[in-house]
Amino acid sequence: MTRVNIRMDENLRNKAEVILDELGLNMSSAVNIFIRQLVRQEGLPFTPTLAVSKSTADDKHKKFESLLNFATNNKRIEKDYKFNRDDCYER
Repeated sequence: MTRVNIRMDENLRNKAEVILDELGLNMSSAVNIFIRQLVRQEGLPFTPTLAVSKSTADDKHKKFESLLNFATNNKRIEKDYKFNRDDCYER
């Protein structure tokens, strides 16, 4: 085994660690998966892009519409009402 040090923005690292934790992975495992795929595919295991894909934007819009409909149907649209985590899950 060898040790690799990576420099990255702290905010980016924190966001990545939250997602990796949800997936049951740590940063080291994620980097190892990436490198294995890089070697197997003899290139990047994804297509780099600057734009958010239309499907991603559409998915976010649909999720927002669903939340808004749920809130409206349950009379949660009130002055100064703050959505919370529970509002994001179907009942």
